[in-house]
Amino acid sequence: MFRTRQAATTVETVRAPTTIVCVDCGGTCHLLPHPEHEFEPGDPVAYRCELCMDRWDVVMPDEDDTGAPNDHWA
Repeated sequence: MFRTRQAATTVETVRAPTTIVCVDCGGTCHLLPHPEHEFEPGDPVAYRCELCMDRWDVVMPDEDDTGAPNDHWA
């Protein structure tokens, strides 16, 4: 009987910024309360703008994410 060995997967956690700039009005969006303070890449994080009250759901980026659009969408 042969056993295959599975590779261990390690996911680093990332901290969400406590504030971001609102895309609509330029105001300050604050991180909404969440039971976790550290997130994994791909986790959704919610913010609320103090001026226009818009809600922004942001996906936490991978550490190698440059923010540039993918070539396959062009």
